[in-house]
Amino acid sequence: MDKGKLTGFDLNYFFSDPTYFLSGYSNGNVILSVFDKNELTTLIEEENENINEDITNKVFKDIFTYKSHKSEITALEFYPNETQFGFVVCSNENYATFVVGNVDEKIPKFSERYKIISHMKPISSVSFHPLKEYTAFGSYDNFWSFHNILKVNFFPFYFFNN
Repeated sequence: MDKGKLTGFDLNYFFSDPTYFLSGYSNGNVILSVFDKNELTTLIEEENENINEDITNKVFKDIFTYKSHKSEITALEFYPNETQFGFVVCSNENYATFVVGNVDEKIPKFSERYKIISHMKPISSVSFHPLKEYTAFGSYDNFWSFHNILKVNFFPFYFFNN
C-alpha cells in the first residue's frame, strides 16, 4: 500500500507498554502503529547499521488504518487519557475529527465521536488542555477555537489571532 508522504506524527505517552504512535499522510490516511519497547531498545543498543524494511516491520506494527479524510493530514494528537483510547485528526479539508476506540481487541475498532467543522481554512494545530476535556485548534483562517471535546453539543469559542 502506498502510504503517501508523511505529514503528521504523534507518539502516545499515556500507554508505555506497548507504545502506540500515529502517522498521518498526504492521502488523508492515519495509521495507528505499535512497538514493543524491549524490541526497540535491543535494536538501538545493537547499533545495527543494516536496519532494513524487514527489521523495521518486525519492531513497528501497523494495527489500524483510519480513513475519514480525503486530503493531507495537517495535525494529529492522542487524547490525553489513561483509560480511554482516542485521538484527533485534522486535515486540509477545514475540519477535524475526534476518534475513540479500543485497541485491546484482536481487531481494533474506532468510531468518530465528534467533528470540528468550525474553521474556514485548514486546521494547522491541535492541543489538549491539562483538564483533558478541552481542546484548542489553530487554523490558517487566523482564528483559533476552544472546544469541550467530551460534550459534543457544547458551543465552541472563537478567537481572532491578530
